[in-house]
Amino acid sequence: MSIGRRIKEARDRAGLTQDTVAKALKVTKGAVFQWEKDLATPKSARLAELARFLDVEYEWLATGRGLEARSYVKDEAGSYSGLGDEERRLLLAFRGLPAAKQRALLELIES
Repeated sequence: MSIGRRIKEARDRAGLTQDTVAKALKVTKGAVFQWEKDLATPKSARLAELARFLDVEYEWLATGRGLEARSYVKDEAGSYSGLGDEERRLLLAFRGLPAAKQRALLELIES
């Protein structure tokens, strides 16, 4: 599977549009389209950012090797457990917000 196909697959699985990914990474929608069609390849720093945003392992996204998903959180007992669908959607939406909005949302949730 090509890197473009892996990017598209990860984006589709996350339920995100090309536009959402583009805004979150501060690139054009055309750039995301080109990545997915293997017309261009994101540089490694951008690919790492994309992997974090799409919640997949960098190695899998870059090479197709290794584990794909990295959806986990540390629970109160100190072990990792999988995210539910709503938690995953919330996390992905949160990651797409600018830093100032992330801080404001955290303050709201924690109050």
